[in-house]
Amino acid sequence: MLIFWRAREFRFDVFDRHPEIGGMLTFGIPPFKLDKTVLSQRREIFTAMGIDFHLNCEIGRDITFSDLTSEYDAVSSAWGLTG
Repeated sequence: MLIFWRAREFRFDVFDRHPEIGGMLTFGIPPFKLDKTVLSQRREIFTAMGIDFHLNCEIGRDITFSDLTSEYDAVSSAWGLTG
């Protein structure tokens, strides 16, 4: 979905509480089942497209939802698995 909107000149910032993107793909699937270099390549592609990643940043702890709605024209929440 990000690629679709980014192609139309929208800017995106992705906030993730983890040190790397990918959520369950990165941290829940062992490397022998999923080559993690694929995820690194995806991040490089997304970054080259102008998508900014804010890693190790938890909403509610490091930045408030109110801060996000003040700083951005639109905010979308996409929560992965929690734990």
